[in-house]
Amino acid sequence: MDNEHVFALFGDSVGVGGATLEASNGSHSDPADRITAALGELNQVEIGPMSRPDADRTLGLLGQMQSVVTSLMCDVTRQVSASDSDTDPAEVLQELRDVVLAYFRQEAVDPLRRLAAWLGFGLAGGVFVCTGLVLLALAGLRALQTETGDHLTGSLSWTPYAIVLAAVVVVFLLARSAARARRRGTEEVAE
Repeated sequence: MDNEHVFALFGDSVGVGGATLEASNGSHSDPADRITAALGELNQVEIGPMSRPDADRTLGLLGQMQSVVTSLMCDVTRQVSASDSDTDPAEVLQELRDVVLAYFRQEAVDPLRRLAAWLGFGLAGGVFVCTGLVLLALAGLRALQTETGDHLTGSLSWTPYAIVLAAVVVVFLLARSAARARRRGTEEVAE
């Protein structure tokens, strides 16, 4: 969504500097109806996988939209403050507190919760994969010890351990190279 779409949603005059919302053709319409229509359109936007440049552009445009919305909120607040000269200061302070807390929750707490969930699932997945690999290595060792009969006994009793250790090292090296390749791939997309 680019600036033209933002201004198409909110009109050419978006209320910056005390101006009221008015349609681009000069006709006056109810700002609440226009904002409701814009929210309806924004709720239909679906964001899927995208490249780093597209993500950066999208984040920039969302930041611009946030600035427009913040400006609109300030203008509405100014209009309400100008019309409500008999408002209770305690009410205003409570409303300010609510707005600040909602903003803090939106900008700090919610992203931290998403990060914690991502880390939790990542750590749980890592524990399960590591446990599975250990059990698989033990199963391979036991199979080599029992299924080879008398061939790997006596002076060759160390051989099943060496084979399993070599297999574990190979799996580790393959996983490490895959992680590095993935990291390189995301760095190239970022550039």
